Amino acid sequence: AGSVPFSIRFTPNATGARTATLSIASNDPNVPTYSITLMGTGVTAVEGWRYQYFNTIANTGNAADSADPDGDGHNNQFEFVAGLVPNDKDSRFEQRVDTSSGNTKIIFSPVVAGRTYEVQTNMDLGSTWPPAVVGPPSDNGTERTLTETGLPDPKRFYRVRITKP
Repeated sequence: AGSVPFSIRFTPNATGARTATLSIASNDPNVPTYSITLMGTGVTAVEGWRYQYFNTIANTGNAADSADPDGDGHNNQFEFVAGLVPNDKDSRFEQRVDTSSGNTKIIFSPVVAGRTYEVQTNMDLGSTWPPAVVGPPSDNGTERTLTETGLPDPKRFYRVRITKP
């Protein structure tokens, strides 16, 4: 006549349909073990993200990689990688270059856990974007600042490459 609440977390190591059996020992002589069949579907990280924001795992409609449902100029593929909210136009990645202190500082936000950020530079917007030579990052909780330690040039372009493993 008692009860005990408990939680079960589904963390599959592969995609697709998955089943498991939960066995609970009992002191009831008529039912010494309760067996409960558990079922779930493992999804990829991007499918889970789509489900979180669009209630579907399908790469279609507003959930499509190429869609921009919030109209902020960033498609869903970028927003997934950058860790942004795809249906909130105020959730966006921003970067700027500040030369007011005499040093070239590349400042960007947000910085999201589980991502790596590489500042790249180019003199003419060509096809080659090597990594910029920058000092250690400085984070203030909302944005990251990197200072160019190479040979800055007033006509240099910068971009931030974001990767999500």
